[in-house]
Amino acid sequence: MILSFHPCFDTDVQIILGDKSLDTDNLECIRKSDAIILPQACTQDLYEICATSNAHVFPNYEARIKYPGKIGQSLLFEGLDLPPSRDTSLAVHSGP
Repeated sequence: MILSFHPCFDTDVQIILGDKSLDTDNLECIRKSDAIILPQACTQDLYEICATSNAHVFPNYEARIKYPGKIGQSLLFEGLDLPPSRDTSLAVHSGP
């Protein structure tokens, strides 16, 4: 069975969580799934529950969860021995 949490992928079972939490029926669907398609706005909890199931999970958000935000991106680049991304800082003037 293919389970989708993504609104644009129609599969055997589709669950749109929105701001709701997983319930026992959702957890049972995850347990029975052969493959799971995650939403773009995937929470860490949802990813971890799906990733620890026996199903194939798409997409793989492991790096996104392990290295959150801009600081996380910098740590990821550093860990892979890649040059840091070039950011531009904007100064805000107050007054003349």
